[in-house]
Amino acid sequence: MNILVIGGSGSGKSEYAENLLCVRTPGGAEKTYLATMETASDAARLRIARHLEKRAGKGFRTVERQWGLSGALPDCSRFVLLECVSNLLSNEFFGQYFGRESRGAEAVFPELAELMGRSCEAVLVTNDIFCDGRVYDAETEQYRRELGELNRMLAEKADAVVEVCAGLPVVWKGVLG
Repeated sequence: MNILVIGGSGSGKSEYAENLLCVRTPGGAEKTYLATMETASDAARLRIARHLEKRAGKGFRTVERQWGLSGALPDCSRFVLLECVSNLLSNEFFGQYFGRESRGAEAVFPELAELMGRSCEAVLVTNDIFCDGRVYDAETEQYRRELGELNRMLAEKADAVVEVCAGLPVVWKGVLG
């Protein structure tokens, strides 16, 4: 089953996704946490440390992959949590700032679809960054459009879509029985 978990910053979506995959994974089966955040700042390192602490003892093997997701697929188990789609797309979309080619939703989606197709259970976490009412520079607005398109493509492919708000999950698509 492929599950897309979406929510705003601080919504509880990461903890929900981790617990969801833990419940859905048979005892003893390896779970892979596919981490996508670039460690380019102290704030990013602190956030990563918090996430590592929160998932300690849950049996995840962490695979760091900030871009070029297809290269990480052979290393993944059949039970995968990808944290998070919006970071992955950001790393790809703003690739020129890291000395790489820039890639958008159309290039990233096939890699995510491949991950979803190879896993027994894949939980993909993404951000809802569309409700703040702000206007951004042209490049950031294009990133937001790309993320919206990628989220739509993933929601269509997913068996279930769950939005987390204030720690509370709302299932918009599918059944999580």
